Amino acid sequence: MLSEHVPEGLWFSVTTDVVRNQSFRFTIDGRQVSAFTYAQPYLNAAPTGLLVGGGPSGTFGGSVQNVVMAVNLYGQRGTPINYALRRVGQLLGAVAIGLGIILLARRWLSRLIPVATSAKRPLVLVTFGTMGVLIAVNVISNLLQFQPGSDPNLSRNTWLFTRAVRFSDFLQVFDIFKSMDPYRIQLGSYPPIGYWLVAPVAWMNQFAGLFVFLAVFVGFMIWWCSRSFTPTLRPVERVAVVVIAFGSLPVTFAIDRANVDLWVFIMLVFGIAALERKRGFLAASWLGLAAAAKILPAVYLFVFLRRRRWRYLWFGIAIAGAATVVALIAFDGTLSQNITGFRSALSNLEHTYNQGYASTYYNSSIFGWAQSIGYAIDNVHGSLVVRHAIEVLVVPGDLVGAVILGWYLYRREQSLWRAVTLITLWMLLLPDVAYYYEMLFLFIPLALFVKHASVSPRSLRIGCFFGLILAPKTYFYFGNGIVDSSVLVTAPLLLALAVYVVRDGILERREPTPAADGSLPARRQEMVRG
Repeated sequence: MLSEHVPEGLWFSVTTDVVRNQSFRFTIDGRQVSAFTYAQPYLNAAPTGLLVGGGPSGTFGGSVQNVVMAVNLYGQRGTPINYALRRVGQLLGAVAIGLGIILLARRWLSRLIPVATSAKRPLVLVTFGTMGVLIAVNVISNLLQFQPGSDPNLSRNTWLFTRAVRFSDFLQVFDIFKSMDPYRIQLGSYPPIGYWLVAPVAWMNQFAGLFVFLAVFVGFMIWWCSRSFTPTLRPVERVAVVVIAFGSLPVTFAIDRANVDLWVFIMLVFGIAALERKRGFLAASWLGLAAAAKILPAVYLFVFLRRRRWRYLWFGIAIAGAATVVALIAFDGTLSQNITGFRSALSNLEHTYNQGYASTYYNSSIFGWAQSIGYAIDNVHGSLVVRHAIEVLVVPGDLVGAVILGWYLYRREQSLWRAVTLITLWMLLLPDVAYYYEMLFLFIPLALFVKHASVSPRSLRIGCFFGLILAPKTYFYFGNGIVDSSVLVTAPLLLALAVYVVRDGILERREPTPAADGSLPARRQEMVRG
């Protein structure tokens, strides 16, 4: 026990070397005041800024009683036989949960998400073929390790984040939720529903909850991809499409981080599928809940600006607001205290972005791209110079982009697949930070695209852009080895896709509508004859 070796009445320091597969809990009088974060525990006593035993914020000069620090160890190797048996058991458990989700989905969700018998085979093959080729190229280039790194945590055989913090997005949310006080002490930056998403697995230990959380997504993703992309393909092609989808940048990145966007994605799939089935209130409910779980998906409510379906728009906003208030009330503290704490957490997060280069890497937004240019020119200093120049443009850029998007959907765009694509591209391009796991949402407009777009040279080019964006593009790192080549090209590719989608809509609206008997108008017949 650590307490048996701690001197009484004296200041002392403790150095803790914590690696992956460990979790951390720190309590005072039985109340949790700190949680697992990036696999490296820190002693952060309330109020924020007072560190037990000193630290970068100074020395805590008060008196603390009944302090308990617990470090729980998981996943220790043991003997090779025990390790192998444990891994086999975990694999079988994941397969069982995934198959269970698939079977439940087949039984209960088939009416909501019908089989995409209209999926265009050429569009699917072009999109996933492009994605598959780039995945193979990136895997080969990473395995060759042309650019070895000095930091052992920054592996050069992957496009993913550092291995030391794997799954920590979920683990941090899990511990913060279990404290039932995410905003007054923990300074959590997720909306309240974002923390309540882990409630179904919160009764388990951390890694059992993580296991189930990931298995649910994997099972659903296999089922959904099979229904959305593969019905018109040959058996071998069906397997290839699912494998490529799981090898894509956003899916691998989101699973590696175990981000709650994995389940937000499922909510958005339900919402857009209900919209396709003309079940407006159900669609608004799912989209409203997704907006309450993560702030950025609120822009999907713009889809109701098409055809001026105001009642669904307001209903979705009401669902998001009501869910947020109920979730806030359910946490410890008053509603006012939690709202104040949430706003403070967002302010601290923005301050972190403004004072460092955390918004430079793994960021698909146009602002991350601009910072990456500065980083390529002058490392951290260049990134910070660009950051300080553009920080005043972030909020105005979001607002102007939202107004333009809303006007375009309201006045011009009638196609569902183009509308959802432009909404998703806004969410990835214009916010301050849109990390790569949020590109997972691009699979939703892609599913609509292969079903509703006609096969043409224009649509084939659009399919290529989808594939280019969803594939990993990490061929080299620069600076201190964190910023990679993908951030240099992701935002330009997203912008190019937006231009192509808008152009496709303009050209389609200019095409004459066939008459009832299928013939073209007289003017069009003259043009064809000419």
